[in-house]
Amino acid sequence: MKVQVNLSEELVQKIDEYAKKMGVSRSSLCGVWIGQAVFNLENSQRIMTEMLQKKDSFMSEMLQKKDGF
Repeated sequence: MKVQVNLSEELVQKIDEYAKKMGVSRSSLCGVWIGQAVFNLENSQRIMTEMLQKKDSFMSEMLQKKDGF
């Protein structure tokens, strides 16, 4: 699928430099970077959700222990 975005000239120049160093096209590099960003965002959200669930579970256990004394 084709996607068009507007970028500053400075950013395009930086992307072109990286693409040249890596021996890939600008489009390929942008596709990889966007894919990595989405993966990392989803991973971060999953980790944060798991951490909050563990915190809630821990807090619940602590309150139960406190009430038991």
